[in-house]
Amino acid sequence: MAEMQRSDWLASMKSTHRRFGPSSLSCKDVVVNGEDRKIMIINSDDFDLKYAHCIFDDFLIVGSYIEWNDETWIVTKEGGQKDVYPSYELQKCNYELKWVKDGETITKKAYASDMTYSQVGVQHTDYMVYGDSRYRVIIPKDDDTTKIRRGDRFYIDDGDSEDDHPIYEATKIDRITRMYNGNGVYTLMLVECNEHPTDNSDSMVADNNNKTELEEGEWV
Repeated sequence: MAEMQRSDWLASMKSTHRRFGPSSLSCKDVVVNGEDRKIMIINSDDFDLKYAHCIFDDFLIVGSYIEWNDETWIVTKEGGQKDVYPSYELQKCNYELKWVKDGETITKKAYASDMTYSQVGVQHTDYMVYGDSRYRVIIPKDDDTTKIRRGDRFYIDDGDSEDDHPIYEATKIDRITRMYNGNGVYTLMLVECNEHPTDNSDSMVADNNNKTELEEGEWV
């Protein structure tokens, strides 16, 4: 009896959600991986983070790109409760990551956030001062990003800046935390490193072809 009541309540709630959801102010027309969709988008305290609810018994795939409001968002997390409607976490893309791998120039929209431990961004030793900036990058899993390896390097900077553009090395790649049935996002932890002679600082494209690490930490 209780199970039947619960089933009836869920069916009623789903019906109400499907009926009134499209007229909600939170319902938005979006493009998900090139496909027109309607989903509910809910604000959070962080302007770069929002939540999404599906309306018509459909789903989103974690790692998908969502185009909305002239911005690109990544589906980064899946909610555990799906009885009434599936819910997801969206992170706004704020950077285009570029690199060369296997002779191909790759560009991916991503979310990059500063993770520098020291506020000045440099470390001092008895003999030298070196850059110590760190970034975390969230990027969808796909055929290109599955080829990213520890030691691959990426420029992260405003391309309009007239200063030298810093380049960062991937020291940790989390391929587990935000994975759902084989789909999801990777989290890259990057540490400031040295440029390679074949890197293109003007175009902000790091060359990750045929690199070998020497004892001094230089790349050839």
